[in-house]
Amino acid sequence: MADKNRPRRNEEEVIQRIETGLGDMTSAKRQIISLFVDSIDSQNISSALLKSLVNRRKMRGLIAYSRSPCSHMRRVLDRKGVNTNDIFFIDQVTDISGARSVESANAPSNALFLNNSFDADIFLKSIASASSDKDFVFVDISTLQLYHETERIKDFITSMISSPLLPKSCSAVFMASEDTHLELLGTLEALCDKVLNLRGEGDAPA
Repeated sequence: MADKNRPRRNEEEVIQRIETGLGDMTSAKRQIISLFVDSIDSQNISSALLKSLVNRRKMRGLIAYSRSPCSHMRRVLDRKGVNTNDIFFIDQVTDISGARSVESANAPSNALFLNNSFDADIFLKSIASASSDKDFVFVDISTLQLYHETERIKDFITSMISSPLLPKSCSAVFMASEDTHLELLGTLEALCDKVLNLRGEGDAPA
């Protein structure tokens, strides 16, 4: 369990840890990366990751799943200084929450809405079609877990990592927390090229 009373990390320190842990990502080969975080820090670390990849490395990305509708997520990232012009959003949360009509009126143009059924094949094809010119796909596993069964998420992770549909140069970045099921953590550790451990005060990326 994360200590909710501990001081939050300095954002620049987190970005530097992420930069060091990610290393060189200029290779044409797809990289599979996991970030292990405390749930209390997930939003801050997400924005730090995107600042590292999008703002500093000038990479184009796709957020395949977040805890909030895409228009809200974009506003939050804009406030945090993330360049959202180079990010595409795939939104399944809006339909699940029943706010589709309201969200549609305010939806950014760089977004795709999917219905609330989680079909790994359809989800992958949607990601693939939107990632043709993207450098990375970011998925928050803890959010997927709120709505879907562990086995379905495990199938999605393994399918996404091995999918020929994704561009070979498009890396996959998964974020997990202490709330993530052990089976999913084990799958990520076994299949990822790099694992960044950002849990706990003072921890450096593994």
